[in-house]
Amino acid sequence: MAEGGPCSQESVPEESVRDAIEQACLRELEALKPGNVHVHAEGHGMTVDDFKASAAIAAAYLSRRSLSVGEKILHAVKDSVASVGCNTNLGIVLLCAPLAQAALAEGEGTLRQRLDRVLRSLSVDDARAVYKAIRIASPAGLGASPEHDVAHEPTVDLREAMAAAAGRDRIAFQYAHDFEDVFGLGVASWREALSVEIPGGMDEAEAAARVYLVFLGGFPDSHIERKYSAAVAQ
Repeated sequence: MAEGGPCSQESVPEESVRDAIEQACLRELEALKPGNVHVHAEGHGMTVDDFKASAAIAAAYLSRRSLSVGEKILHAVKDSVASVGCNTNLGIVLLCAPLAQAALAEGEGTLRQRLDRVLRSLSVDDARAVYKAIRIASPAGLGASPEHDVAHEPTVDLREAMAAAAGRDRIAFQYAHDFEDVFGLGVASWREALSVEIPGGMDEAEAAARVYLVFLGGFPDSHIERKYSAAVAQ
């Protein structure tokens, strides 16, 4: 289903969503990304095999039509941590879950139009599941929040909770702003990278690295900013 393509009443098959998510995770591992785990350098107590195992686990849950967005995230994160013993994919899962739900959804519209409906339908139960997933993953630099802290039970739906965190977390920003960065800067830079004419053509791993650098140059890394400082992130 194209982001801006023709309307469709057919949802994407579960196996297609699963394969797309897993393959995207594997391509990302092949990209040379400074400071991250990839096939060129492991680190931070994690291995490439940890990420491959987590990709398969996450893709299996994210592609299940019967699960809500919150359930997708909780099961994917919980089983990934149980399998590899650390947080390898919380951010990936948080970003992919609404997109997967939109692809799996019945009804007319482009992927982005379906995503809008998914985001508007997020519930307090989704927030409760996501809070639990975040506590399980226990990402570095999480800290405490004066509003809608994940250490407590949520009192608002997931999108409202994400909106409250959007100023300090770029993933939360996507939930509050219809995945603006993904469909804007992300898609544009991906297409531009693949269109670069070089001998042998641009492969997807190198294109992914270029997209990574575009994002790195466009926004301070909110994870680094929380963990260290705004100056370090810059």
